[in-house]
Amino acid sequence: MGTITELPKTSLTFEQKLDRLAQVAINAGLGLERGQELVMTASLDALPLARLITEQAYKAGASLVTTLFTDEQSTLLRYRYAEDAGFDTAAGWLYEGMAAAFRNGAAFASWLGLCPDNRVSGGKRLSSHTRKVNNRLAKALRLAAQSLFRSQSWLGRHFRRMRARLGAPKAITAAAHKLARIVFHLLTTRQAYDETVFAQQEVQNRQRLQQRLQQQARQLGFQLVAITTA
Repeated sequence: MGTITELPKTSLTFEQKLDRLAQVAINAGLGLERGQELVMTASLDALPLARLITEQAYKAGASLVTTLFTDEQSTLLRYRYAEDAGFDTAAGWLYEGMAAAFRNGAAFASWLGLCPDNRVSGGKRLSSHTRKVNNRLAKALRLAAQSLFRSQSWLGRHFRRMRARLGAPKAITAAAHKLARIVFHLLTTRQAYDETVFAQQEVQNRQRLQQRLQQQARQLGFQLVAITTA
């Protein structure tokens, strides 16, 4: 891991401040290790900072640095003029790259900061708060999770159950986590979204719950009898 160069705070120019920020991003923020690859997104306005981060990444031993530049005006043009069918597809390199970069949906959700960041010392869990990340996709998934409150879909019912049990903040994170895993699955398998899968899972969960209750009742000397409705 590289080191952060100390500079007199009173003599820092704008370029030196950018370089300092790049050093902190690589060495403290990411903790980039030698031999790792780095993929980052940046707007065209952030080109100078992106170049400095690239420089610091290679100095820290990165094997490859790839920058995906975005342009808000180009994105706006797509929403203005592209055909509706074009929004139902994603670039092939995107889902192939996601499958290669992340082992599974859980790793993808962790990268987005939508998983507990368990800190363990001496076999004891000290903290399990989610990491604070500045990721536009994570923010979008959290906003989508909030919108599920009035949804009549399976995801909406799942969110309301989590909200009643955990409270709104944790429920939003839990729902965003599930949305992230769904997005990862859809992109990496190229399958269409099918909510009937969740209905099948709900039936299986109910069956497991019934079996568990029946087992507990037998241990206490009782027998559960299903109530049939007329």
